[in-house]
Amino acid sequence: MQTAAPERIALFRKLGWWGDTTTWQLFEAAVEADPEGLALLDPPNRESFTSGAPLRLSWSELRQRALGFAASLREEGIARDDIGPVSFNHLRAPGTVLGLVFRL
Repeated sequence: MQTAAPERIALFRKLGWWGDTTTWQLFEAAVEADPEGLALLDPPNRESFTSGAPLRLSWSELRQRALGFAASLREEGIARDDIGPVSFNHLRAPGTVLGLVFRL
């Protein structure tokens, strides 16, 4: 999905602000650089305002969750450039969802 006008893209490329590296490639680089490094962290008081214990995810764990979620969406017929609603009922969900969106 292209979200910017071609003229704007051309300007940003000329200025060096826009390249060919995708967000998923940046994510994969982070996973490769420090697979066990901390990627997502719930606040310690998570249980006081929502369900579930606080969670810590490494880059590799987040990658596995994103890939698994992306595979589930593909099984349901959802593909690149499809548009649909997303509900974040957990703090860690946005990071996982963003990871899978970049992967699709």
